[in-house]
Amino acid sequence: MRMITLSFLFTILGFWACYQTSRRVAVAALNRRSESGRPNLTRGLPFGLIGLLVGFVLCVLSYGLGSGLFVFLILLTIVSSLIILLAPLGYISGKNIAVVTLLSALIEITL
Repeated sequence: MRMITLSFLFTILGFWACYQTSRRVAVAALNRRSESGRPNLTRGLPFGLIGLLVGFVLCVLSYGLGSGLFVFLILLTIVSSLIILLAPLGYISGKNIAVVTLLSALIEITL
């Protein structure tokens, strides 16, 4: 079984944490979770980097070194573009991430 769903989850959480610690981000509506992680660079940035590293390691374990690096870069590009485009509009929340991850896991298990 491939671990692409777990890799996707860790990559999106890692990039989200790094995105929230940026000072250039204009967030439309902050909730308590976003607000608590946003100004705290000492907690948010290491969490984000660890999430990205875990996502990379899972891709490498699933596909090998060369293919895993390539799959991770594609996954990171997709995740980063979606977060940068949809986060200021308020479409990305914990519920949406959970639903997408659950659907992805169900599709991964059935295929």
